[in-house]
Amino acid sequence: MRKSSKSVAAFVFFVIGALFLVAGWKWYASQEKFLGTSKTAKGKVIELTTVERNKIGKKKKSALFPVVKFTTLEGQTQTFRSPAGSTPAAYEIGEIVDVVYNPLSPSEAQIMGFWSMWGGGVVCIALGGILMIVGVALGIRSWRAK
Repeated sequence: MRKSSKSVAAFVFFVIGALFLVAGWKWYASQEKFLGTSKTAKGKVIELTTVERNKIGKKKKSALFPVVKFTTLEGQTQTFRSPAGSTPAAYEIGEIVDVVYNPLSPSEAQIMGFWSMWGGGVVCIALGGILMIVGVALGIRSWRAK
């Protein structure tokens, strides 16, 4: 790789890493704000829905997303599908889970679990950190080669 292309690659890796770090921080801040105003309830996993993911080669990937039913402190029954799915399923049908929800809009609810609440932020911050480190390393190599 030429010196100038190393410098460009270093800059691109660094900037993309920084953007991932900002996205992860925003995720974290959003979750903290949500938790600061939310109420908690017990919910029950009533179903596991399968969602097809993108194809890899000839094999389709799918994930299982828990559907949870809970009752708010005001007595309203709500049902929601968790935005966090996995294979194998992280929850079983009939399992009791802790739910956090927006009291002004109870349909805005989440299972209170590490990956369902913080997973996106953790992945963004980790990926951003790695990309920034690669960018700095490429930048140092480019600078030393001059």
